[in-house]
Amino acid sequence: MTPELNRLIEMHTYKRPAGSRHERKFINRYLVSAGCVSDAFGNYSLVVGNRPDVVWSTHTDTVHKVTGRQRVYLESDGTLGTHGGDCLGADDTAGVWLLCEMIRRGVPGRYLFHYGEERGCIGSRSLVASSPVWLADARMVIALDRKGTGDVITYQCGNRTCSDDFAHAIADQLNAQGMCYEPSDWGMFTDSESYADDVAECTNLSIGYSGAHSARETLDTRHALALLDCLCALDTSILPIIRTPGDTDGTQALVLEYLTNEDIADDDDTRPVARTPLHWCRECGADITHAWQSVCWDCGCDDPIDVVGERDFIDSAFARAQTALRAQVKGK
Repeated sequence: MTPELNRLIEMHTYKRPAGSRHERKFINRYLVSAGCVSDAFGNYSLVVGNRPDVVWSTHTDTVHKVTGRQRVYLESDGTLGTHGGDCLGADDTAGVWLLCEMIRRGVPGRYLFHYGEERGCIGSRSLVASSPVWLADARMVIALDRKGTGDVITYQCGNRTCSDDFAHAIADQLNAQGMCYEPSDWGMFTDSESYADDVAECTNLSIGYSGAHSARETLDTRHALALLDCLCALDTSILPIIRTPGDTDGTQALVLEYLTNEDIADDDDTRPVARTPLHWCRECGADITHAWQSVCWDCGCDDPIDVVGERDFIDSAFARAQTALRAQVKGK
């Protein structure tokens, strides 16, 4: 077993709700030891090179409700999974691993390990709102936080965040090394979307996991290892910068108009809605009855509340709208 694969497997043994004890242990072991430093919002970062214009993005939290360690297994075909009926956490442990290995190999870029993506991109949104001086140097944000093995995301939450030319250029370089990537406008959202008003090209790449957030979640480690080599060879200096920061193509408004015109019934629960905030203990997973609790009544830990912030998501009705609008959007 190679050292890279060994580290990939070991990283997946950490269950890391945002702000949990094992997220801190994970960060100390893999990020702080590599030289990453924290900011005021819980993000960790490291710069490789002189004023890089590419931001490599991932997030340190997982959707596990309880912090701790878990047993994982590796199949003979390279599939990584977990025992015990909990999710693997490849979203986005695999992305963290990719960035850490790229740092080891000295690939230029600003590496950002964001806090609380699974809670509504808390860290990335707070960081962008603070207007860091280096943001002016960034021309592209490439997130490694996407299911599957072939997507270069151009739209997130129905809004364009990356030009087709940029996505095709990334796919061409990856495919020249034996991969099979293509642009996709079916993105949900991840931390790179937080930068779309300030940075021209913001995308998200498939990194090999499937069944995210479920007990069926697995990771194709062979794909992850191959992608690592490809990313280390990616020449970001020749990627075309086409999109204007903040340009969404107006897709969201078109989708909402389409949904209205489709006269979806008021009681149809398939339309895009905001998720309800939930509270549970970040250490033991117990439900927190009152939002004002400063101590978990089950395990006694301080500051126990882990909040799932409200956020929109794309569901079947939104997907149908996006399909109907695809030709119109691409003609813009």
